[in-house]
Amino acid sequence: MKQRILFLALLLLGVAMAVQAQEFTTLVVLMKDGSTTKVQLSEEPKVTFSGSNLNIATTSTTLQFDRTKVQRFSYVNEGGVKGVKADAKSTFTKKGDLLIFQGLKSGSKVSIYGIDGRLMKEATAGGSYEMSLSELSAGVYIVNVNGTATKITIRR
Repeated sequence: MKQRILFLALLLLGVAMAVQAQEFTTLVVLMKDGSTTKVQLSEEPKVTFSGSNLNIATTSTTLQFDRTKVQRFSYVNEGGVKGVKADAKSTFTKKGDLLIFQGLKSGSKVSIYGIDGRLMKEATAGGSYEMSLSELSAGVYIVNVNGTATKITIRR
């Protein structure tokens, strides 16, 4: 019975993913013990089963869960971030292919990471600073300013 419910959920998920293929989503896996795993996805995942495992894979991420311990999983549609508060005294906004920072403390570390954790760009700045995103491909990235992380989406 549980396998039929899981199959139906996957089928519905496939239909929903086809409708929202252009949107970025977050995979949310809720385990029976109450723990949650969240992963930002920029492409449609491949969901398979092997033995008692639930496997979810994209070209950049592979996750494996004991399906007997999974309570449910879902995808949450999330759009891009337009402007965000980076810390108490500095902000940045995304304007086209630029991140524009204001009020950075001298020696502030600005880093951009891919969703797989790879460092894509890094700079040390202060005051007003502009960082170009033109060499990054479409996708979801994490901007870290002095230890405060924020998700951004680049669409091409």
